Amino acid sequence: GSSGTQAGEFNTPHRLSAVNNELFVADSENHRIQVFDTDGNFLRQFGTHGDYVGQLNHPIDVHAYDNQIFVADSARASILVFDLNGKFMREFEVNQNVSDISEPYSVFVYDNLIFISDVGDFSVKVFDLDGNLVKKFGQHGDHYGEFKYPLYTVTDGKKIFVSDAYNYRIQIFNITP
Repeated sequence: GSSGTQAGEFNTPHRLSAVNNELFVADSENHRIQVFDTDGNFLRQFGTHGDYVGQLNHPIDVHAYDNQIFVADSARASILVFDLNGKFMREFEVNQNVSDISEPYSVFVYDNLIFISDVGDFSVKVFDLDGNLVKKFGQHGDHYGEFKYPLYTVTDGKKIFVSDAYNYRIQIFNITP
């Protein structure tokens, strides 16, 4: 790729995800998701720029799960879900009346749960696939369980791993039933 706005060009590409020999790229400043084959050939793009339901305004992360593409949009404080062809399916807000300062930075889906790193309110949020908040943990600080900038959250089903950028560490949490 190169810098630009045309198909196959980027303006601040962030995260990417691979599924079915396709690579989905969050092209943040172009407000779209671009799709390439594993040799780097452009296939398609989706997403329109805007603040209405289904539109993108700074997609920062993308994650493929169960033939769906989950997109974290930091400016809209939302998670948008598309099918693999880019058809919009649904959207939900990350703040869910918990705070007014949500800024999702990453999205990771595992075992029908959506894990969100929210750098705006220094937390990790867990949602079900319908967008209902299941659990929220963390707050601003430098003690265990507190975050200064939780960039990425992943899980293996037994533990939750959170990169806490400005505390210069990875925090590990056990999942309890």
